[in-house]
Amino acid sequence: MVESPPHRPSVEEWESHYQSQPMGWRGVADLDIPPCKGRRVLELGCGSGKTLERLLESGAEAFAIDFSSSAVEICRRRFGADVEVKVADVRELPFPDAYFDGILAVHVLNHLTTHDRAVAAKEIIRCIRPGGWILLRGFDREDMRYGQGKEVEPHSFLRGNGIMYHYQDADEVISMFPSTSLQRKTQGKEMKRYHGRKLARSWSDILLIFQEADD
Repeated sequence: MVESPPHRPSVEEWESHYQSQPMGWRGVADLDIPPCKGRRVLELGCGSGKTLERLLESGAEAFAIDFSSSAVEICRRRFGADVEVKVADVRELPFPDAYFDGILAVHVLNHLTTHDRAVAAKEIIRCIRPGGWILLRGFDREDMRYGQGKEVEPHSFLRGNGIMYHYQDADEVISMFPSTSLQRKTQGKEMKRYHGRKLARSWSDILLIFQEADD
């Protein structure tokens, strides 16, 4: 039974997460980031900076935002002047139009409702330059945790930590960015032992290119 209206996470839930688990997630060393040395790249939902570290290693001129001021403070302590980090919402990005060569979102859009994912997608498109890339990662419906919690929208579940998790379909994500072309779509899996059973963490990576503006 799907709940209506859907749950919208509050900043307090994310503050609680980063205050209790400041380095709670592992990095994403396997993430295939496009060449970006000297390019202006934004990470959405930077969290404790584990993916941001990978971006900086690639030589990008890095920018980052997060909903949580605690997460932003963690990144500022870690990276200092190497990256500009702001407290901001993916639904209202504090940057000019066509400002970035690349935008990266790892397990970010899957914490938003259907409506808010659409709003965030429009903001991403507004801020990417023609020819720029958008790289999106999110857990998919083959993931071991799919279905855990209370279903608040189709394929979206509210778990005990008060945070919603949407399990994406790659074509669903691509459809939110009609002004882009698909460069790459891949699925990743990692086996985990859970209560004596081997189960899979499963996700998809989607790389899109914003179409060149018409002459």
